[in-house]
Amino acid sequence: MSRKREFSSAGNRIPWESKAKANEQKYSQPWTEAVVKALKQGNGFLVLVDSASNAESDRRYLDDQLAHIAVMQSQINNLLSSGKEIGALKDTVGYPPYTFSEVNSFYRGAVVSLVQAWAEDGMRTLVPDISIYPPNSEDERREAVLYGIGDSNDLSSLELAFLTYFHPAKFARCFSEPTVEEAGIGRDVRFFVQWELFEDEAAHALGVPQDSPEFDAILDQLECQFKSALGPAKKLRAEGPSVVGKGRLRW
Repeated sequence: MSRKREFSSAGNRIPWESKAKANEQKYSQPWTEAVVKALKQGNGFLVLVDSASNAESDRRYLDDQLAHIAVMQSQINNLLSSGKEIGALKDTVGYPPYTFSEVNSFYRGAVVSLVQAWAEDGMRTLVPDISIYPPNSEDERREAVLYGIGDSNDLSSLELAFLTYFHPAKFARCFSEPTVEEAGIGRDVRFFVQWELFEDEAAHALGVPQDSPEFDAILDQLECQFKSALGPAKKLRAEGPSVVGKGRLRW
């Protein structure tokens, strides 16, 4: 059984680097080393997505979703109007594995229908068979980042509905108003969510067992990033009563 790990908000960054020598990783899948090296270079998020099958339609759907997300993130980075810059989000939400939701649209008059859709089908993600539903207990609350582009009042309405319904354990937002070219065009808010994955879900997304050395190596690196960003001076504060519980099958 996999050991529990601690991922939480990185808090305010302070310069610190662990002097401990990392244990030599023993895993057989070559992609594992590539993933670990990429995380070490950028010290960034691990976001997992997958195609439902090898069918061309499924691959095209996933490519289209990722293209929409990339364009939206680029626009938000350049025209951020509310929340934190994407590169700084790890200070708020930490380092567990994540996935993306589908890109959706919203307008203020559609709050009821949007919540009804979430209640019936959950929020679909880009990992097949994983949809996000409201938590049944404190332990099932997740970290979440809400990305949106649109009218500021509509974005505020969307954020309120999202927080009320999903009760994320840790939350950040990245919002942008439309570009000058889009400003005169009647257009709904476009949004997507970066959702935390629990341990069983992350292993499923990677296609490996939870007790595999590949899975363990990746989580070791994410845990190292959390500890490095947090720094020893912040650990006591992070372990205090204000920290949310470990959650269902959370590291």
